[in-house]
Amino acid sequence: GGEAERHIDTVDLEGGEDALEELAFIAVVGGFAGVPSWREEIQDDGSEKVDLLRWQPPSGAVRLGMFENLGAGLTGATVAEVTGERLRQELHVIDLRTFQCVTLLSMVPNNGMDILDSPLSALPELQDDDAVFFTSSQNYAMRNRHHLRTNTLCSLFPFLALRPTQDGHCLMFAEFVLENKTPSFYLQFHESNRPQFIGNDKGFCDFVAEIIRQTHNISSRRDMIHGLD
Repeated sequence: GGEAERHIDTVDLEGGEDALEELAFIAVVGGFAGVPSWREEIQDDGSEKVDLLRWQPPSGAVRLGMFENLGAGLTGATVAEVTGERLRQELHVIDLRTFQCVTLLSMVPNNGMDILDSPLSALPELQDDDAVFFTSSQNYAMRNRHHLRTNTLCSLFPFLALRPTQDGHCLMFAEFVLENKTPSFYLQFHESNRPQFIGNDKGFCDFVAEIIRQTHNISSRRDMIHGLD
């Protein structure tokens, strides 16, 4: 078969280069953009490491303005109702070999918020009164061209942290955490049809490089990335 039919784990990157080094990620929050970098963090229980992309601008550099009624987000209002579009988060990826790009995420946090009143062991840089915003897991899947079943899957958890100042809230960081455990909905797949799950930064970058290649290959438009609810 043609190149577009190959399974992602057999895709040859040009010149044997590592996709981890050849992709540029751009994170956007509201009207601000920056370049996130890969980090490795240890889970709360100390047992597992997770890979995540984090954009952490200099302190006070990204001022998102005053949010008059942020507390309403603790009592039933959605983040979108409280903040409008000012916390829209986006994640774009550019393949530096071809300068082709895809957008992996563009949404206002949809899974609630919290205002801290005690330290978080996993995020010691946060302090009381910092606001954190949650987004539901974003699942990405890819299919072989001639098969309907999904054969590769990964999940990202977006997370925002803001700090109040006299001049309004500043962005502490935007994170995109790569889920490293097979999600529960895998159980709906018969074992023989279970997709390959990707839970590390290198595998994710190889996956995204293939998404970009397929998305920009006219003959394989229908192999494009598709989201799973």
